Amino acid sequence: DSPGQMVSRALPKNADAQASNFARIFSSMRNTAIALDLTAGLDLRASGVCGTAQDAKTLADAARGMVALGRLSASSEDPSLLTVFDGVEVQERDAELNIAVKIDQQSLDKLLDQTGSRRRERVKLD
Repeated sequence: DSPGQMVSRALPKNADAQASNFARIFSSMRNTAIALDLTAGLDLRASGVCGTAQDAKTLADAARGMVALGRLSASSEDPSLLTVFDGVEVQERDAELNIAVKIDQQSLDKLLDQTGSRRRERVKLD
């Protein structure tokens, strides 16, 4: 299976037409690569080749839309989270799609604390 097919299988089966379109597009992706560096915050790079240039544009537009919605909700809930969305870059060129996410350590720590995702160490008191 290609990475795109794996993502497509992970999407809800009873989803609306829009999700079905994304599933179709994801399933056509090939040559997908993801790199993650957590040494100084978060540096994520994802790239892939879609079946067509239009598919790449559709996914890029959807990713940009999600970032825009995130910015809107962050500005009203917690303006400091805007730096997280500022670190997202989406580019498409022909059928190729590239997404980069760069979050500095301080912003990543705050995000992990707010979402409860940070692993808590248990301290045993004697």
